[in-house]
Amino acid sequence: MKKYWSLILLFLAFNAYPQAIISKQKTMYACPSNSDVQSCSSKCKRYPESTSVFMVDKQINSVMKKNYQNQKFQSSSVYKNCRIFDVNNWECIDGYQSDSMVDGIYIHTSSNPAMDQVYDLTVGTPFFCSK
Repeated sequence: MKKYWSLILLFLAFNAYPQAIISKQKTMYACPSNSDVQSCSSKCKRYPESTSVFMVDKQINSVMKKNYQNQKFQSSSVYKNCRIFDVNNWECIDGYQSDSMVDGIYIHTSSNPAMDQVYDLTVGTPFFCSK
């Protein structure tokens, strides 16, 4: 039964984003600082069993991010007004938040001056990347 629901959701996703190109599943990492997230450095630690898939639609300049935990769908976000070059190179900026992919590496950062510090990864961080 779960397979049928997965197929239905996949069908609906393709219909909602008919021109979308889907990226490979990306493993997510939490980073201690803004500078570490820019290169997805070795200081970034794997976010436990967390992966994301990106659906890039160049026609409407949007990117949908689908988040999975232990291979189960958790949530999704839609970024609008993006600059899209291809599925591996795009940028979406909304206020202080920036989501982008450069050469296949996803980067989530905040340009909020209050966030310009180093975070303890055991407590939480606003900086994420994927490899």
